[in-house]
This record gives sequence, C-alpha cells and structure tokens, in this order.
Amino acid sequence: MEKKNLPGGPTFHRKVQQNGPVLSYRNTPLLEQDGCYFKDLSRTGKLLPYEDWRLPAAERAGDLAGRLSMEEMAGLMLISGHQLVPGRPFGGKVPTYEDKPYDQQCHAAWALTDQQKEMIVSEKIRFLLQAGADSAEDSVRWNNELQALCEEQPFGIPAAVATDPRHGASSSMAEFKSANDTLSKWPEGIGMTAVADPQTVKQFAEIASREYRAMGISVALGPQIDLATEPRWMRMEDTLGGDVEAAIAYTKAYCDGMQTTDGTEQSPDPGWGKESVLAMVKHWPGGGPG
Repeated sequence: MEKKNLPGGPTFHRKVQQNGPVLSYRNTPLLEQDGCYFKDLSRTGKLLPYEDWRLPAAERAGDLAGRLSMEEMAGLMLISGHQLVPGRPFGGKVPTYEDKPYDQQCHAAWALTDQQKEMIVSEKIRFLLQAGADSAEDSVRWNNELQALCEEQPFGIPAAVATDPRHGASSSMAEFKSANDTLSKWPEGIGMTAVADPQTVKQFAEIASREYRAMGISVALGPQIDLATEPRWMRMEDTLGGDVEAAIAYTKAYCDGMQTTDGTEQSPDPGWGKESVLAMVKHWPGGGPG
C-alpha cells in the first residue's frame, strides 16, 4: 500500500489495484473480496451493494437511497451558497473558524469554515458551490479536507464541488472569471462562438475539465445557452451567440469535451473517467434575457 502526504495536511492512503479503481482514503477501512478491495464506508465490516464498484451505478444508487433517512436524502438535493476559499465575508455573511473571522496569521487558507462543517455534518449537504480560491493549491487542500470530513460521516457519501466559469480572459469579476490566475485563459462564450469552430470549443472543454478535476472540482455550471438577444445584459458575453443551430453545435461540443475522458469508451460508464466533469447546462435551453 502506498502512502502519500497529499496537500491538505493529513496523510491520505492510496490502494492501487490491477483490475479496479485506485482507492484514495484517509481513515476508512478497506474490505477485500474476490481479490478486489473496496471502501468500508458504512463501517459494517461487510461489503454492501452501494460500496461495490463492480455493480452498475443505478444499482448502487438504489441500494444507498434505501438506506438513507428523509433528512439525508433532502441534504443530497440541496446546493450550498457561494463558498470562498479561504472563507471571507460574502453576500452579507461572515464565515468563521472556531467562531472567529478568517485571519491569515491564524488559519490555514484551505481549512473548512464552521459553516461548511455544519453543512456536511448536520445539514447533510453534499453539493457545494466553490466561488473561488486564492490559488489552485488552496482549492486542492480545501477539497481534501472536505472529502475527508464527508468520508467520516455515515455512509461516507462524497461531496460534489461545482464552479461557475473560471477560464475567461476578462478582468470582470462576473461569474468569478478571475478567481484563479493559475488556470488557462480562453475567450468568453461569445468570443468562442466567433471562432466558428465547434472543435475548438471541445478542445477548450477538454482542457478545462482536466484543470477542474486537478483542483477537486467535478461539476461545471455551464455552458450558458441563453440566446444572445440583449446586448445590455452583463452575461451576454457568456452565451454561445444568438444563432440557434450554432448554439446547439457548440453546446454539444462543450458537453462532449467536458464530460468525456479518452480511453474509457469500453468501461461500465462509457466515456466517463477521472478527467470527466459534469456539465450543467444553464439557464434555460434556448432562452434569452428580456
């Protein structure tokens, strides 16, 4: 078994298997069955169907859903407000660390806030919107802390971390485009449309997905497919233009690039792999402001 001190402070472990996924964990015990290893997320000492990565995703999800309380199911249907890393005042709220505001002299930039811990432990929320991190390294460390806390809870359900677009070259703070200067920079959606090449859009999405996954982000809140009909709308620059057929082509290219990992077409989940990121198309298909 290989040990790695991943960014984030605590020691994480990795179990590499020839015929199965690499298992990363901190304190979760492993189960061995038929020469394969599985996380004992329920701490029962028995391999439950939802813990068995060999089973179809729908079967695993159904087994897990049957074990959850109403409160736990409700938590999985919610998304958090915007989370800054480190936690600082936003939207009238002041995050705290052991009841104190963030102080870079006292608190690690990647530490979880009191409110984030409350969301995971008490409110059962597993879908968080990260509005920005000071650096990619802080994002990685924060995500490690987040996932370790989730793994310690009943059933060990991991968190999905989402982000609004971050790759725009614009200096505008709309949608947190400048939230991380270490990411590659690309034209906004309307600029990408001007290239008139869906393959370029797909290439962008493939690169963006790898950068997101390296930071612990697994859900992209985009592409934005509202039609560009109102030039006074501040978010028109994020659309894929005003032509319906072109927007359809660019949306498909974006989603294919963001969600597909090459070399996984023959897997149980064709195309889905370690570099895949869920694309959440927004806001309304074919919609337009005004």
